Formats: sequence, structure tokens, C-alpha cells
Amino acid sequence: MANYTLASPNSGQGDESFVSQKFLEEDAQVVKPGILPKSFWYWADVFAEEVQYVFSFSDESKLNLLLNNANERLEEMRALSEEGITKYNDDLNTKYEGYIKKAQEMYDKLKKEAPEKLSKYQGDLEKEILRQEYELKRQAKKAPAAYEQASNDLAGGLLSNFKKILDHLSWKKQQISQQRAEMTE
Repeated sequence: MANYTLASPNSGQGDESFVSQKFLEEDAQVVKPGILPKSFWYWADVFAEEVQYVFSFSDESKLNLLLNNANERLEEMRALSEEGITKYNDDLNTKYEGYIKKAQEMYDKLKKEAPEKLSKYQGDLEKEILRQEYELKRQAKKAPAAYEQASNDLAGGLLSNFKKILDHLSWKKQQISQQRAEMTE
């Protein structure tokens, strides 16, 4: 699998620099080949890429993996060419072209499906907005009756508690009156 490193300016060039620091830190990723085809473990590297592709669930992530794998095949060709090894070039070039072709097909399919999906999602969103609007209106119509009921319940509860307090005070008053009468006798 590919290793990514940031491109960096040559430290000995003084004032010469790249366009911006942001470009250097975020945008300028250079693909370095991982395991080369001349290695016994190359099959494991390719297998890991395939597994990663299978377990990528979004079309965008699959498309990115295809493009990254295509770039890695190019970097593998470059690295092998620098070592003077050319016997893997045809196979790597075929794989590169296959990844690019598959990525292009996926891109074309997504581009074609985008308006249909957008229309469907927009329709679903409009239905949900109308449903929520209906629910809010329904609840707003119920609000005065619910408020009146709650108000009546509150008033009834207060009245009941007030009567209990008056009854208690009346009982207390009778007790005090009886005690006074007993004291004056």
C-alpha cells in the first residue's frame, strides 16, 4: 500500500519556496510506493488494497481508493525503472489503466445518478417538512383546549387546597375557643 509524505522544499535553496505553506502541509501529497512487485510480499500488499476496497462502503471512498491505487502503480513503475527493472512495467501499466478505467466509469455513473438522487432527496425532504408543519399546526390547534384544561386542573387543585386550609383554620379556631372557655370557667 502507498505511503504518503508531504512534499518539502530543498532546505539549501534560501529564499526559493513553494506557492504557500498550506499547499505544502495539506495539498502536496506525494505517493511513495510501498512494497514493490519484485518482493515476495507484494501479493499481500495488493490483497490488502482489494480488501480495503471491498470494505469501503461509500462510492466516494471507493473512487479515492481506485485513484490512490492507480497512483501507487505509477510510483512502483517509477521506482523499479530507477533500479533498472522493467519486466513488471506491462503488468503495472495494465493495472494502472484498469484502475483509471474503473474510476472513470464510477465517476460517470455517479455524475449521471446525481440529479436523480438529488431530486429524490429533495422530494423526501419536502414531504418531511410538510409532515412536521402539519404536526405543528395540529398541536397548535390543541393548545388552547390543553391550556384551558391545565388551567382548570390547576384552579381546581388550588381551590381544593384552599378549602382544606380553611377547614383546618376553622377547626383550629374551634379548639382555641373551647380552650378559652375552659380557662374562664
